[in-house]
Amino acid sequence: MPRILVAYATKTGSTKAAAEEIQRVLAKKNFDAEVRPMSEIKSLDGYDGIVVGAPINGMKWLPEATAFVLAHKAEMCKVPVAYFLMSYLLFEGGSGIKATIQKSLVSVQESVPTISTGMFPGKLEKAMPLFLRLLFGVKNGRPLDITDMPHVSAWASDIAGMMRSRMH
Repeated sequence: MPRILVAYATKTGSTKAAAEEIQRVLAKKNFDAEVRPMSEIKSLDGYDGIVVGAPINGMKWLPEATAFVLAHKAEMCKVPVAYFLMSYLLFEGGSGIKATIQKSLVSVQESVPTISTGMFPGKLEKAMPLFLRLLFGVKNGRPLDITDMPHVSAWASDIAGMMRSRMH
């Protein structure tokens, strides 16, 4: 049974929840899928595929996620890789904000190409102050948690087939 690592970093818990959902779907697709915080991972030996996920913070993928990919570049280039990000502003912010978020993975994707990149809505820990809502184009009264696990599940199902077809 192919082994898949789902590595994640999280701020509000939505990325961990998404990683667990991805693991659940991959397990149903007959993968031996393991979820681990990337801070605890020293080696990628023995994995047949890697999924790496982190939230957007400060309009960028978490620096520890980028550092994780770059530190494991040699190992990751040998197996199918998928990335995902969680961002409240990708779905609630203005168009300029959305474009910046979508570009946040370009340098990582150039270092270690991906079979797929999932972009999912996340959550905020607390309501944004008025000046930030105006800056980011977020309407007043929007829910703080806009995570969409069915979207995550559908993506995980798609990458299961892509991974299996690219495994050596």
